[in-house]
Amino acid sequence: MPFSPDSERAAYERWVHAHSADLYRFAYRLTGRADKADDLLQETFLEAWKSRQSLQDPTSVRPWLFTILRHRFSRLLRAPAEPQSHDASVESAEPVSHLPYHTDVLADRDALQNGA
Repeated sequence: MPFSPDSERAAYERWVHAHSADLYRFAYRLTGRADKADDLLQETFLEAWKSRQSLQDPTSVRPWLFTILRHRFSRLLRAPAEPQSHDASVESAEPVSHLPYHTDVLADRDALQNGA
């Protein structure tokens, strides 16, 4: 039986709240930069939302999310390098402290991208 949109969203919100801090720490260790780790985490949760129907075993959410994050990071490594900026405000940026992410923003972003 398929999930209702409300139950899917509630499950997704639980994933974000339960795993965002650990995923962020892992992303930061991979990238070494707060801004890149933040971007990587957002991309991970966006991809998880889009592919939530592919999760076969709800008990394996954590490894599934870490797998998505690792795949997103490998794509980042293969992407062309960004031009280096010497903006002091970016270089001195503090780690993002607004975790866990607001699922409303991620869901709205997904809806906008899909034209809903």
